[in-house]
Amino acid sequence: MKAAIYARVSKDEQTKGYSLPTQLESALAYAADHGHNVIAHFCEDHTGTALDRPELNKCRELAASGAIDTLIVYDLDRLARGMAKQIIIEQEFARYGVQIEYVLTNYADSAEGRLQKNVRAVVAEYEREKIIERSIRGKKGRAKAGSVNPGRFARYGYKYVPDPAGHKGAYVIIEDEAKIVYQIYDWYVNGDGTGRNMGMGRIARRLFQMGVPTRFDVLPGNAEGKRKAKMKGYGFWSESVIRDILTAEIYAGVHYYNCRHRRRAPGEPFMRDKSEWIPIAVPPIVPRDLWEAAQQKRISNRKTAKRNTRHPYLMRGRLRCHKCGYIMTSRTDLRFDPPRSIYVCNTGSLHQRSADLSAPLCRGNLKSAIIDETIWQAIKSVLENPALIIETLEHESLEAEHKVKVQRDQLAIALRQRAEAVERRDHLVSLYARGSKARDAFDKGIAELDRMIADFDGEIASLQAQIAVEIPDPADLDSIMAFCAKIADGMENFTFEDKHEVIELLKVTALVKREDGVTALVISGYFPDIKIEAFDDKSSKLSSYSRRDGPTFRCRCPSGRGTQRDSVTGCENYPAPSEIN
Repeated sequence: MKAAIYARVSKDEQTKGYSLPTQLESALAYAADHGHNVIAHFCEDHTGTALDRPELNKCRELAASGAIDTLIVYDLDRLARGMAKQIIIEQEFARYGVQIEYVLTNYADSAEGRLQKNVRAVVAEYEREKIIERSIRGKKGRAKAGSVNPGRFARYGYKYVPDPAGHKGAYVIIEDEAKIVYQIYDWYVNGDGTGRNMGMGRIARRLFQMGVPTRFDVLPGNAEGKRKAKMKGYGFWSESVIRDILTAEIYAGVHYYNCRHRRRAPGEPFMRDKSEWIPIAVPPIVPRDLWEAAQQKRISNRKTAKRNTRHPYLMRGRLRCHKCGYIMTSRTDLRFDPPRSIYVCNTGSLHQRSADLSAPLCRGNLKSAIIDETIWQAIKSVLENPALIIETLEHESLEAEHKVKVQRDQLAIALRQRAEAVERRDHLVSLYARGSKARDAFDKGIAELDRMIADFDGEIASLQAQIAVEIPDPADLDSIMAFCAKIADGMENFTFEDKHEVIELLKVTALVKREDGVTALVISGYFPDIKIEAFDDKSSKLSSYSRRDGPTFRCRCPSGRGTQRDSVTGCENYPAPSEIN
């Protein structure tokens, strides 16, 4: 018989006889003893509480193709941690005619065998919870004793040094990085020494221009491209990193443990109440008064910042740059009269340029009035032909149905198993009511069945949520069709709110491509993609903007971009504002 081997470990199980080589060796010996022909083996480091695992999914595909008859697993808890998940996986493979065999224990295909297997699954789940509980309790104890619990990475400016004599460890300062941290605080609070304020974005640009490496730039393996945590190039500092440094109290000498909830109930905040935080003293990098001054400056800047929320943008958050793949932001320049509203691709900023300054950049500066009107005219043509929307939604529904076939199969198994558990519970209650069941046995059975039902409820809710994400809501189709019929004759009088409602309803997005000063759009949504080729988003109307602070304006043509021109002569490519009627 053809067989495959599945082996799994999680991070805390390598030292408990569950290492991948040990499982694989035992499974191969089992296959040889039972006459199985192993054609593939799948090994992974993944939690057993999830149904969606990369290597387990490969086993599913192999089973669905009919290439194997048996799946060999070292032990029950290597397949899943939890009875509900174990039952779902076994039932799923049984549908493909594949039997799961365990190396350590042979479970008979009988009522007694299934009971033994279920008890073993419950014990495995209980064991996992106890491991987590002991680990959390130990970490809290070490934190209260003043010992640092290492995370994945220490914060910039520190490194974790374990104590060879025990579990204790401490943060020590990295002098080169500490100098950068102090410089960031000094710039933010006191400016650059010339009287110029330094905000978070300006600090990030200054560090990039200085060529200062970030923590990820110097981690082992980055030079070979083995680490994918950082998407930007060498020495790129983002505003979010600067903000994280300026707000972390560790730099003033206090590190906090137990700040976040490990598991959150729906609606529960991500951060714990500060009374639950455990403070740990660490070596400070900046004085406490400088850290406090930075917090006051941050609060003051937040109150006085000019937020770009007072001006309407039809495609806010819906435009994506074709070159870099990032969402374009919307801005309003109040220095012009009237204010100039644009969409901007941030990767065209100076501090994000590569070492070769002649390399092409994302030119994402687009006049919002032209982009919004162009896209709206395309959407109007869609609204005038609702059949396009129906066809696209039906096509997406068929594709989504294909994608969620596996989830639907798992959901059907979970629903059936839950119904069987409910029947068993009702039968147990009936036996107890007739006096055929002792109280101790009844309480134990009810508790086990209640836990099983709760597990199935959780899995059912999770699978239903996954399916709901993939399948378009049928109510969308009804709403769109009713809306199209309602507005067929009145689109010319639409307000901005009306247009925005249409954009939201049709899930409109657009991909922006700019080459040689010419813009092209690909508009997507609940309709076939609309391609708009080669239109000029930098028309001469832009020249009609004049600076509020004088008679000059900034030239918009490629040859003199950014150069100050007076309002009389203009330039050779664009007229001066005074020449436009």
